[in-house]
Amino acid sequence: MTTDCTAEKMGEICAANPDGILVHRDELITLFADLDREEKATARGFYQSGWGGNQGYTFDRIGRGTIRIPAVNISVIGTTQPNRLASCIYHSLRSHDDGMVQRLQLICMPDIDSRFVDVDRHPNETAKRRAFECFEGLSSRRFDEIGAEVDPTAGEEGIPFFRFSEPARVVFVSWRTDLESKVRDPDLTPALAAHFSKFRGLIRRLALIFHLASGGTGPVSLEAVEQALVWANYLEAHARRIYAMAATGVGLAAARAILRKVRQGKLADGFTARDIKQKNWAGLRGDHVDAGIDLLVEMDWLRKIKVRGSGRSTEIYLVNPLTSFTVFASRKTN
Repeated sequence: MTTDCTAEKMGEICAANPDGILVHRDELITLFADLDREEKATARGFYQSGWGGNQGYTFDRIGRGTIRIPAVNISVIGTTQPNRLASCIYHSLRSHDDGMVQRLQLICMPDIDSRFVDVDRHPNETAKRRAFECFEGLSSRRFDEIGAEVDPTAGEEGIPFFRFSEPARVVFVSWRTDLESKVRDPDLTPALAAHFSKFRGLIRRLALIFHLASGGTGPVSLEAVEQALVWANYLEAHARRIYAMAATGVGLAAARAILRKVRQGKLADGFTARDIKQKNWAGLRGDHVDAGIDLLVEMDWLRKIKVRGSGRSTEIYLVNPLTSFTVFASRKTN
């Protein structure tokens, strides 16, 4: 397990731990903010290589020499706040759109109950013991002894795998057929389509985990697949909620703030995004400004015009003269 290290050092850790490593961040967004930097493009690509768990990677550095990793296997876990998560996803999709945020397949944002109940009790020791016995048992198992197969042409780097039982395969194929129709739906946003397309592998992995954690051997059982599909429904609902918040939540708050500045006479007709960013107004910094402007343009509150000068063109924004700010203010909670 590691918390913060360079991509090259992580490469050494991965090479020494072929079964995989865990990256833990209490504030997960700090990791993605770091990987968003242009000079961290190599590290970003390395993290992306670690999602599947079976992709090889080679570092060649003068100081460190050559580090060959047969299979990069990285797990990431952490927490953050909803508004920071929405801003991170919006920025990543806008600036990179390289599939990084779609790799957060177990992402969820549960509601917090408004009622507080103080709980002071000792942990369930029986459950804790069973959980650790499960972890230790899985880490020490030889998978070829419990029904795993290995591709005979893969050599020493071959990864053991399990097949579905026939009833499990039938159910999975039926679900997979529905999934393929879903990701091809033209009404689904490209970001969500990319996210759901990774369910093809995620659900198989979850089914395998449930199968082995339950003491199963041989082909993955129907019960394990059904458990994984319950998770699929749960994770899909959360993904839809989070991506919608990223698309509109960041922009909506910023759009309202921009309109307030227009009403106050602090933004003249024909302003630029740079004019707003230079002011450092609360809630109007960086990508929040771009998201707010994009939403206002989409709603016809602003018109974008490109003005060519001596150098490159500049985008200015004109306020729609038919816009009624009082109407917007009265509807903003609906």
